[in-house]
Amino acid sequence: MKAVSALQQGNTYQERAFWLKVCRLFRPHTKVAQVGYEISDVPHFDDIAVIYSEPICDARGESISADYYQLKWHVDQARSLTCDALMDPSFIGSKTTSILQRLHEADKATSDKSQSARFNFVTTWGIPHDDALAKLVSGRDGELRLDVLFGQNSSRRYSSLIQRWSDHLGVDREELRKTLKRLRLCANSVSLDRLTRMLSDDLANVGLRPIENGSRSNPYDSLIERLLSEGRQVFTAQEIKSICEQEGLWVGADSGHNAPLVGIRSFLQFAKHMEDDVEVLLDLVDLFDGREISAPEYWNDKVGPMIREFAAESVIPLKRCQLYLSAHSSIAFAAGYELDPKSGIRVSLVQNTASGRSVWEIHPGSGTQRSNLWKVSEIEVNSEGGDVGIVLSVTHDARSEVLEYVRDHVPHLGRALVFTIKPDIGSTSVTDGGHAWDLAQEVVKVVRERRPWRESTGALHVFSAAPNGLMFFVGRLARSLGPIQLYEHAFESDWPDKYRKSLTLTTI
Repeated sequence: MKAVSALQQGNTYQERAFWLKVCRLFRPHTKVAQVGYEISDVPHFDDIAVIYSEPICDARGESISADYYQLKWHVDQARSLTCDALMDPSFIGSKTTSILQRLHEADKATSDKSQSARFNFVTTWGIPHDDALAKLVSGRDGELRLDVLFGQNSSRRYSSLIQRWSDHLGVDREELRKTLKRLRLCANSVSLDRLTRMLSDDLANVGLRPIENGSRSNPYDSLIERLLSEGRQVFTAQEIKSICEQEGLWVGADSGHNAPLVGIRSFLQFAKHMEDDVEVLLDLVDLFDGREISAPEYWNDKVGPMIREFAAESVIPLKRCQLYLSAHSSIAFAAGYELDPKSGIRVSLVQNTASGRSVWEIHPGSGTQRSNLWKVSEIEVNSEGGDVGIVLSVTHDARSEVLEYVRDHVPHLGRALVFTIKPDIGSTSVTDGGHAWDLAQEVVKVVRERRPWRESTGALHVFSAAPNGLMFFVGRLARSLGPIQLYEHAFESDWPDKYRKSLTLTTI
């Protein structure tokens, strides 16, 4: 019974992942021409296919004509995706062919007609941090870092791995590199529940009937099963619309908001296809390796100027927009800084929350500002220091980590103002856009009131554990606070310190 249940949940995962790709057909700026399910023309990576009307660019800047997917959902976390697992048929429930062998067969089968296809292996199992694969899989879009694997300075560990993988496939070094170039690994993929919530949001956004909360049945699951039994595997937007109209699942896209959607991303998680949605996009992913910036100087030499130029040339002229951020907190703050209220643009934020995606609509200067939203404490760090730090504890308590860091690394910091959200810290502690705007106003007000004259010429150091929406609003109000030094939390476990400097902002 357990095996049957696991198999059914695996099928459900594939079906809902398919419909998530279908939603891309209806995005306003999509290049997706067709979406396929259980396709027959590509071996192994046949669970889902996404065919583009014209090539798109991957993270390396190379043209991609199609994406093919093999999905492996698991009921537990009993195993991990490793270098050895890629050579182990049992890892994917096969008796004969491994992931690498399937990749090689798919590569050969499509080499004549589709040189630029990608092959995506998606699994809910993760990659252990101590396996070589953890250093090889890029945080951009899951491609293997071939410059690391095959580089001149490649370690003996990687040389041995190249030999093992080459022997496994019966190919030479160059053939292996060519094959691996087309592989994308998406480990630790979202849960079935999270996938379903994402799907329901996307269905509603493109004009399809969303999945009802708490519903035990899903009409989209049974629909793709029926279509497959009819021999229908590949679909265009018009075909999906016609089918869903017949099934009572098409409700029409909402044209109620006319504000153009603009986007900024510095990592791809949950924003891999942002370009399908937005009018204009600032894509900073190439400057980062996962969450860590490729070189520390890029923050001020590249990221800052790019945000400034994007705001001035692409966003402010719109006069009104919705801003979708999938980016580091420093970038969210800097975007607000460049789009301050005096810029004349009215900005709404597209915010991902625990209950789904929502739009935070703010009208500066309207309504009554709520107060006493923070518990504020002052901590002396260095009696000789002329700088001030602020710590925003919203999603989790950042106080101890920040104080440990600044005492060792920020010698000019005199005092820290620690803001702890009321009533409780947590992932849902900011309720909506109005709440976020009031929180931001109170932060800036308190900083002004509690910052003596002698400290007002020093830098303001900003540390946060807070939603990007709140950081954006604080940034919008921060131009009067003098020079600002932002910091990023060290999510990567191998960072020696908990924080690193990011952007420096100064009013010109």
